[in-house]
Amino acid sequence: MAGHIPDNPYRLRAPGCADVADKLDAAIDKLRKWGLPGLDDGPLPTASSYLRGVTARGSYELDRLRDTAAALMLASDFIQIAYALSDARNGAIARELVKSIRGTLLQQDDDRALDFRSQFLFGSVLLKAGAEPRLVTSPNNPVPDYLCKVAGGEVTVETKRVGKETTALANLDKAVGQIASLGHPGMVVLDMSGLYEPYEFSTDVMDDLSGFRQRVVASFKARIAPYQQHILGRKETGDMTEEYRHLMGVICFARLCFWDAGDLASPGVHVPLLNGMLMTRETHGWALLPQVFMLQQKIKAVLAALYRDGLAIQPNDPSDAISTYSAAPAPYRRSRRSRRPPPPAAR
Repeated sequence: MAGHIPDNPYRLRAPGCADVADKLDAAIDKLRKWGLPGLDDGPLPTASSYLRGVTARGSYELDRLRDTAAALMLASDFIQIAYALSDARNGAIARELVKSIRGTLLQQDDDRALDFRSQFLFGSVLLKAGAEPRLVTSPNNPVPDYLCKVAGGEVTVETKRVGKETTALANLDKAVGQIASLGHPGMVVLDMSGLYEPYEFSTDVMDDLSGFRQRVVASFKARIAPYQQHILGRKETGDMTEEYRHLMGVICFARLCFWDAGDLASPGVHVPLLNGMLMTRETHGWALLPQVFMLQQKIKAVLAALYRDGLAIQPNDPSDAISTYSAAPAPYRRSRRSRRPPPPAAR
């Protein structure tokens, strides 16, 4: 029947938006205790107010779905991010976190803010997956976002938000270079959420959500294929072969928010999608490969739970939070153009 919404764990009815706003307000209070600016009139309080308006109206309105989707995405991200922060302020984290709350409610207004949102959102995912993420800091050196502990070893993670498909492969190369800079095996995380505007499909009347989901999944898989081909090519040829030897896997994910046009008063739906590509042990020789595979499975479970039951995810233990790691400056490397031999040792 057109407009029918089957029961599913991701639905969020309009009256529940006020509960999401309550959780967002709690996240704002925590960020305020960290002394972050822009919390009185920036995008976060705007999203909270907007979601309360949805509950007051009792319905998602067709001409407001774009703003509603942005508010729900913003709220869900920062609810997770705040849960991943310690109660005590961490200066190094605060200096980067403040960059994530710039701009306005609409997602395209500040791309850099979205980049940092992706970085810290996935930090919270790594935390819940038990990877003990440490934000890597290094003056004037490109480094990965996180250094994680996996089964007694260390793995780096670099997050990139894919804002445009035309620059995606260049961003992947950049991410791999950042991973290689610390000398550890690593993973690249590609947040592909920005490539989708699912509310554009809200005027379609579908028999049920499964048809729409199949369309989105097919599109998601098609967008991942070029990364797989690019990685295989880089491993074999090109000037980044050595850097790509540090790559253990790539995680592509997207979180979406959409509605069935036949029932706008009922659910908005968050659907996290994830695909994990894992390199082979024969190619890379990293002993941690099985553990990284297990980590990918945990990450998939965490992402699947992020929006379940109206974003009613529980906070972390206060002692369990993202920490920091100060990376040593990269060692000096002589330019390939320089053929001059070193001076003889003094006698």
